[in-house]
Amino acid sequence: MNRFLISTACTAMLLNLCVGAQAANAGEAIGNIYTTDIVAYIDDMPIKSYNIGGRTVIQLEDLRAYGFDVEWNSCERYLSVAVKDRPGSAPQAEINKQTPGNVAGTIYATDIRVGINGVDCSFIDTYNIGGITCMAVEDLGTMDKLSDGSPMYSRFAMRYTYNDDERAVRLYTLREGDEFETEYGTAAVRKITSDYRRLAYRIKNEETEYDPGFTVYSAAVYDDESSIAYCAAIEELSQDMNINAGMDNGVYSITSSDEGEITFISTMSYNGAIHNDRCILALSLPVNVNGEYIADGEPNCMICLNSYEPDYKTVYMSMDFLEKYTGYKFDIS
Repeated sequence: MNRFLISTACTAMLLNLCVGAQAANAGEAIGNIYTTDIVAYIDDMPIKSYNIGGRTVIQLEDLRAYGFDVEWNSCERYLSVAVKDRPGSAPQAEINKQTPGNVAGTIYATDIRVGINGVDCSFIDTYNIGGITCMAVEDLGTMDKLSDGSPMYSRFAMRYTYNDDERAVRLYTLREGDEFETEYGTAAVRKITSDYRRLAYRIKNEETEYDPGFTVYSAAVYDDESSIAYCAAIEELSQDMNINAGMDNGVYSITSSDEGEITFISTMSYNGAIHNDRCILALSLPVNVNGEYIADGEPNCMICLNSYEPDYKTVYMSMDFLEKYTGYKFDIS
């Protein structure tokens, strides 16, 4: 409650700060940093933090010690931050709880652009505190939950919690190998990216050019050769593809009645370009196919993370995976 009141009281000041940041030239002083008694954590590892406008702010460059790749492109004035492996032990961080509200430094206007896990952050405030780029924990994650009580993740594949009794804010990240709950079982995270297209296809029909009543929503993740190429929404699989699919004793199961070739006709591409407002998780989901239990660890499906549309439990199954194990050939033209 105290944190909420502080944040509410600082809203007007924060709005003025944002307006000033847009109007000011890079390097021009636009506000103050304040001391805080709140301790910030990254995956339960303490990290140095500040108070700006009632929010907890961390230095992005510090994330290198917490298992992130942090790369600076001076020509583009672009700072790229991406999660990798968690460190084996917690970094040594200088954590000093202080009486909140005292001026601890100056904020400067910045023209530096930031990308988190491949998602452009131009819609989020960034701060320059003497040559170091900062962002608020509250902007990196979300603390909401889905209707079933499971945690909701931001488009950066992060979430946070706040405990007022402990005066602690904790930012949790998804990394390769982490478990992720889907409506079709527990899957392991294999890749986090934002490089994808969302496309729409219809299955070609012998009687007509294509079946107008059936659409497969596919996504192409194509930033490297190991990425999933095309995926179809799992709930669409059994409609016209001679595939029976559903949960069986807690495992997603697929049964194909015969083999053959299924041809897809492209109907549209959402924006016709790479989406950059959400995050993709490539997942490894244990699946039964024609009675064979398959859990080889390779990514076979994907999920979209989007904090504004928390429907990311819709799973898209890899066409390559289906072709390999069902015997079907999928012609996507």
